[in-house]
Amino acid sequence: MEKDDYFNFYLAGLIDGEGTFTININRNKNIFYPSLRINISNTSKELLEKIQKKIDIGRIYPDRRIKVNWSMCFGLWISNLKEIKQMIVILDRKLILKQKELDLLKKAVEIIENKRKERGISKSNFTKEEIIKLAELRDLMKRRKGAKYRNKEYFEKQFSI
Repeated sequence: MEKDDYFNFYLAGLIDGEGTFTININRNKNIFYPSLRINISNTSKELLEKIQKKIDIGRIYPDRRIKVNWSMCFGLWISNLKEIKQMIVILDRKLILKQKELDLLKKAVEIIENKRKERGISKSNFTKEEIIKLAELRDLMKRRKGAKYRNKEYFEKQFSI
């Protein structure tokens, strides 16, 4: 096993424990468009900086969800599609707990890439079917719950107005 392989498995373990995969569907007036993110949260900014330096992607942000008795936390966010694809290569088949979520993220990347190849990068080009499919993938991740959560049915209603 090469040195990079050890690091990649370490990173996969860190993401299994402290990472999240996110599919967001944003709206600007009547235009819906997706955004993807991989996030690693940790109280050690130094650790995240070393990871960022090693993989040469992502940005480090302070976590603004500070509560009483919580330590300051930071996140390494990866939201650029090209960088997400690089992370997928690093992580694929190395995750234990979150491989299913990574597989769903890969499907979302495929939908977005196909759209870009078909019509260009414009955010306005996603069809109702594509947005609903992305919402279904996000629903399968089962990450977001609560009153503000917008599931597949929410987007179906928005397109029927």
